[in-house]
Amino acid sequence: MQNDNLTPINSLLNSSSNNGALPFYKKRFSFLSKKPHLKIIVLWSVAVIFLGILSSTAFLYRAKTNRSNLLNPNSSGQGSKSGEGNDSGGFENIESGEFKNYLNGAYISESSFNRMQKNKPVTVMINNHTLARPAAGLSQADIVYEIVAEGGITRFLAVFASNLPEKVGPVRSMRKYFQQVAAEYFPISTHWGIAYRPEYEKNLSDEEFAYLVSQNGQECDPRADARSYLDEIGLPTLDQTALPGDVASSLFYKDSSLALPTEHTAFIRLNTVYENFVKVYPEPSWLSRQDITSWNFIEGNDPNVYTSEVTNISYNFWDMGGFQTSWKYISDTGMYERTQGEQKTIDRNNNKMVPVKTVILQKAKETKLNDVKSHMLYDVIGSGDATIYLNGKKILAKWSKSSARSRTLFTDLSGKPIYFNRGLIWVAILPDYSEVVEN
Repeated sequence: MQNDNLTPINSLLNSSSNNGALPFYKKRFSFLSKKPHLKIIVLWSVAVIFLGILSSTAFLYRAKTNRSNLLNPNSSGQGSKSGEGNDSGGFENIESGEFKNYLNGAYISESSFNRMQKNKPVTVMINNHTLARPAAGLSQADIVYEIVAEGGITRFLAVFASNLPEKVGPVRSMRKYFQQVAAEYFPISTHWGIAYRPEYEKNLSDEEFAYLVSQNGQECDPRADARSYLDEIGLPTLDQTALPGDVASSLFYKDSSLALPTEHTAFIRLNTVYENFVKVYPEPSWLSRQDITSWNFIEGNDPNVYTSEVTNISYNFWDMGGFQTSWKYISDTGMYERTQGEQKTIDRNNNKMVPVKTVILQKAKETKLNDVKSHMLYDVIGSGDATIYLNGKKILAKWSKSSARSRTLFTDLSGKPIYFNRGLIWVAILPDYSEVVEN
């Protein structure tokens, strides 16, 4: 009985040339036609040799690529979740893997790494009004910034690349200095609304506008016009209020289950951001990631020079309730536990504490503008003082940023670069007059 598994080799062995002579391979292997069991052995041997050659070729190809600056030297290559089987102390367990996240140094899976290498990061303006808490998605951000928007009320600018949660928010409107922070990541900027000058103000004569200002009637100071600033810095933007209807409804939504004022119920489906982005920016170059200057991260020995050990940090942005902020270093996990307005900072998506590994307090000059909407400015381009906390220790530092598109750099007082912990980095940009208490 013919063995169907031998069909390919039988076809080869039984074929003949046009003149009826046996080809060389048939002469060599003709004895196999009388020994079917031996043919099976030969077939499997050929298959094993072929697979061995293929595997060796693949190994040599991978070895040829210098991956030392991409891989986790301590990784088992399993791409598991960190903290599995261990007590995470109430913090969200974060993805781990072989490859290095260029934004915060964390070790991530190959699929996350490949997405980060291909596509731009995404920034989201997130509401931090006391009624809007807790925010959704912060635990999966790579970097989070916190700055006052108006009236002492802060907002978050969260940078996402390694993870794109299905629900992030509540989403709020953009301000100019948040754009200047975002621009250094060459991201897709997402928000719901933006500070802008209305057309009627732009059409006023100089005398008419001066009179409007004298009466405290201008809606938006020209210095705070974030919409016009978009064109100046070329920041690709998905603003819910300016998108085609189908894109806006696909990407953004209001969560009607929340018994809150409508401005605290807006969210973004961040996992759909790239597919919606190409509907508005169809050119492939708009989506492609651009290189940025990476910060330094601790690998093995810690090269930082610390000022002192600090376990507890507290401050307020302005002197108002609900925004008093404190950080406590948890030595068992190496995380910083954040409390604001006497509430621990958790993620609405999982009810876990946000796993912050490095806290940066960056001081900047604050300017209060006298327009109707009480817009503000923070000088995030320039230089100033900073304090950096990691591993329960403190570093006195300096920050500098030469333009909107340039990266903010942090050095110690001797000018040496700071090495951050690998994992979520939280940057609080404080008014330069604010006080920080440590104990």
